[in-house]
Amino acid sequence: MEPTYWGDSYLAAVGWLNREAEHGAQVWINVVGFGSSVELYKPFGMLRHDLQITAGDAALAEADYVVVQHKQNEMTALMHHLAAEGKPLFTEQLDGVALVWVFAGDDPALRGEHDD
Repeated sequence: MEPTYWGDSYLAAVGWLNREAEHGAQVWINVVGFGSSVELYKPFGMLRHDLQITAGDAALAEADYVVVQHKQNEMTALMHHLAAEGKPLFTEQLDGVALVWVFAGDDPALRGEHDD
């Protein structure tokens, strides 16, 4: 079973980003189609206008923050590795199960490094 669907957990990450992200930070969203959905939080006052929402493989290297929704069938091998080995800055959970993580864009797990 998937722990979350339809991008519902991104809103929890947005709340954290609004409080903690540096001005003008680039925020990478793990499911390309949800990048535009998260961008739509801006006109409703739910996401700071200075945050730059990105998605897709080419944009990952430039990200200040990486937001990963725990929807296993939409997570790449790298996102699975990041979830297992990375150090999240923020995690939204329900009954002890992660729904969404926010990682630093320079987390060593994004380069495939392991904690030893």
